[in-house]
Amino acid sequence: MVVNVLHHKTGEQLLKESTWQGETPRVGDVIELHCGHKQQWKVEEVDWVFEEVPESKHDDVPLRSLNVRVMPFDDATGKEFDPVCICGHVQSIHSPNGCTGRSHTCECEKFTPKS
Repeated sequence: MVVNVLHHKTGEQLLKESTWQGETPRVGDVIELHCGHKQQWKVEEVDWVFEEVPESKHDDVPLRSLNVRVMPFDDATGKEFDPVCICGHVQSIHSPNGCTGRSHTCECEKFTPKS
């Protein structure tokens, strides 16, 4: 089964796992992704995407993929965590093309966490 892990606010794909094994994530679960560094994410929403079948078929419809929407999570506080960039904007408003703050006029080129 294909599992797509997406950022809840931006829709950015964080992970695509084409050979998912075991239990699927559920709303409220805290998962850890290893995309260069470990970061915890809280599952906000799970969307089951089924294959296209005739309307008359109701049994045994194959699952195409699972879209899991997540938010950054801070285990220490038990709250959602959205790091703040050196420019002062939260990570969730940064796109691959740069910061989308101040009506797309922020000069920050990418997310760089405050130290």
